[in-house]
Amino acid sequence: MYIVEPKQIELLESNIPENEHEEWDSSTNYNIGDICQIAEQHKIYKAAAENTNKNPIQNPKLWVSKSTNQRAMFDNEINTQTIGESEIKFKIRSSVIDTIALFNVSLDTATLTALNEDGSTYDTKELSFVEEELMNFGDYLFAPRFYATEMIIPVGWESFIGEIEITLKGSEERPPKIGHFIIGLAQNLGISLYQNSKIGFSVYGKQQRDDWGYLEFKQTITTDTQDIDVLVEKERIKTVKNRLKRLRGKATLFFVSPLEQFFVYGVYKDFLAPINPQKSIYTLQLESLV
Repeated sequence: MYIVEPKQIELLESNIPENEHEEWDSSTNYNIGDICQIAEQHKIYKAAAENTNKNPIQNPKLWVSKSTNQRAMFDNEINTQTIGESEIKFKIRSSVIDTIALFNVSLDTATLTALNEDGSTYDTKELSFVEEELMNFGDYLFAPRFYATEMIIPVGWESFIGEIEITLKGSEERPPKIGHFIIGLAQNLGISLYQNSKIGFSVYGKQQRDDWGYLEFKQTITTDTQDIDVLVEKERIKTVKNRLKRLRGKATLFFVSPLEQFFVYGVYKDFLAPINPQKSIYTLQLESLV
């Protein structure tokens, strides 16, 4: 079992403009539905009530906020997406990472290029988000295409210090979109045991009866869940517990192995570890953000 605690992203360049709306102005009278932005906060604000000289940061009840299109992929929400025309291209600073992950995407391909301080190429990763296997030429012409909506990439750049250039491409029919982008260093929490581990999902919503007495269910979100048993030496169980304790309530990437697609980007709900003089098998209960 591995975890990746997302590192802070330092954005250096982007082909997605951030100045989408007029900057908030204290002398402007804002009507309900009017939109402005505060560039320093990388946020767009929509007036929920008529107001004048009510700073959105200091008066959150009067405004509804969301990240700018440029920064949507870096905020704490997976459902907010950065959307490009034909490609999304940006550059970030990086040091000591071995994992990159993309969530809630609509992409054809992605290229990750690690650049040394002198501008030379350290390494390049070419990725395809097309999932189906084409068996023959007829499949290529007529079979429907399915695309991955999330991906973990074990880049192995632990000793690299420099910049990473990311190019995400879509098409005219499928413009590129990405909900969340993270980088980090994978940490081993023990050996995952498969026998009693489980994966599933939880559906959240509200049940209510209409005026005719019929029961209606209004679904809000569906989250992925995992219950994973993990074997760890008794000397490490306290270290593992303290590490997880530090991450409580913080969105973290959990995965069984860098090469397997059993992962959750979310939070752990519970940590249970029986005391054992030799080895401990603890259970992690995980739930994704969406």
